Amino acid sequence: MVICGHAHDGLRIIGVDRKSDEEPDRGFDRAYGLYAFGCVGGRMTRSVAYGHGDSGFYVGGTPPQKHPQTTTLDHLTTYKDVLGFSGSNSKYMVIRDSEFYDNGAGWHVHPHPARKGRKPYEG
Repeated sequence: MVICGHAHDGLRIIGVDRKSDEEPDRGFDRAYGLYAFGCVGGRMTRSVAYGHGDSGFYVGGTPPQKHPQTTTLDHLTTYKDVLGFSGSNSKYMVIRDSEFYDNGAGWHVHPHPARKGRKPYEG
């Protein structure tokens, strides 16, 4: 599967438990290549992302978990993106056996402070 040229994200996954995304290539979308938000566990594997306006791969907003499920990112390649990988309030992650090159920045992981009316995730 090849996903490219979208005005926003190539593939957006929100609030899923144990999602596995394997083998799609994403290129030149204006925001993210693969965007996973508020998900519990899962895996991104054997994917290529290139030329995105934000990051090739994004994992963020991981909800608190009493028994944490790991999100694994492996065998990924990302290049010519603004960021290779980005994560806001992401946790319980393993990134391995992947290539991040020729991006504006390789990795960008950061916590966001609580916004009015919302609590920051703990963990």
